[in-house]
Amino acid sequence: MKIKVVGSIPQFDLLGDHFAQNKPEVFRQLREISPVAQARMSNRTVYVLTRYHDIETALTSPDIIKDTNNIESENGKKQSAMSWLPAPIFSAVTHSMLHSDDPNHRRLRTLVHKAFTPRMIETLEGRIETLAHQLMDDMLKEGTVDLLEAYALPIPIQMISEMLGIPPQDRLKFCKWSEAILVNPTPLRMMMGVPAMLEMFKYIRKLGNERMQNPQDDLLTSLVQAEHEGERLFEEELFAMVFLLMAAGHETTVGLITNGTHALLTHPDQLDQLRHHPDQLPTAIEELLRFDTPLMTGELNYARVPYSVEDVTIPTGSMIFTAILSANHDESVFSHPEQLDLTRQPNKHLAFGKGIHYCLGAPLARMEAKVAFATLLERAPNLRLAVPSASLRYAKLPIVNRLTRLPVSVS
Repeated sequence: MKIKVVGSIPQFDLLGDHFAQNKPEVFRQLREISPVAQARMSNRTVYVLTRYHDIETALTSPDIIKDTNNIESENGKKQSAMSWLPAPIFSAVTHSMLHSDDPNHRRLRTLVHKAFTPRMIETLEGRIETLAHQLMDDMLKEGTVDLLEAYALPIPIQMISEMLGIPPQDRLKFCKWSEAILVNPTPLRMMMGVPAMLEMFKYIRKLGNERMQNPQDDLLTSLVQAEHEGERLFEEELFAMVFLLMAAGHETTVGLITNGTHALLTHPDQLDQLRHHPDQLPTAIEELLRFDTPLMTGELNYARVPYSVEDVTIPTGSMIFTAILSANHDESVFSHPEQLDLTRQPNKHLAFGKGIHYCLGAPLARMEAKVAFATLLERAPNLRLAVPSASLRYAKLPIVNRLTRLPVSVS
């Protein structure tokens, strides 16, 4: 891929097919040229940070923010990238933890942390194991399946639905709403997802009101009841939190299981090593998170002030992506980053971010992945790709780094 360089800044097509299928190599080229690259998204220029230490710094910098309301334009009016959304959805989006800065982010995280506790997550391991074996039973009957649809997706979707207390008869509907909203977020596609947003908003409001009147032993009730210094989540915040848990609560795990299984199947020596030493699974999962990181970038950020990275200055208000996948392949931090080494230690990958926006669901994602891989190793000793690896494709999406399918033979 020939990278265009304007001035000293390389430019590339963030949503192009060549980039989607060759991200590590393109990022390697970008890192060599400059610490900052430019891409186009939704007719706007996005600045992309590509090197590990610059990304690590940006993830903890008070000058890189999430909330556009904290940026003032030259005429003094607040900027807003989502103001075209319907009022209740706009309010919910702008009150999400993903789009907030401290002190409001700290308040929201404290409230959800009271409901989303490590102890609660630990109690789920047995249920995840049961679900993984049920799915494996079905897969073994089929023989050849798309691992993404048959295994990687149902585990986190089912678990977060159960945790929230979504009734079984509504889970498929809830999943369809999430998919409609999470597709390639261009303005047109986001507008097409507005009906799904409104339907989901009404549903969560109704279910939240029911939990206020009739509390249950579930995460939604905990969110409704969560209180910190006299404050609770209001309606738009509750919607934003549930959607965040549903969306972010499954995407990383789906990508980790799908991409990770592909990495193991295309590195048979590493897979064989793991089969003989299953106790190495926790370390192996960290390497799978690094090697084919489920999230290509962190969420969209903005420069609160002119932000300098070496000799490049990013203007105030500019959109910024931190290329986590690129950071996790930075040669200055990881020895032989293009090699899959399931025993790699230390492994300071940034797959779950860093700083105040470090992924709240990281312990759950790790647990789901541990159970999923352990079950695959135990129940599918003959697991293999059902199609040539070269025929597999990665989704052309910002933020997400995930194969679109993974056909495998399990028997």
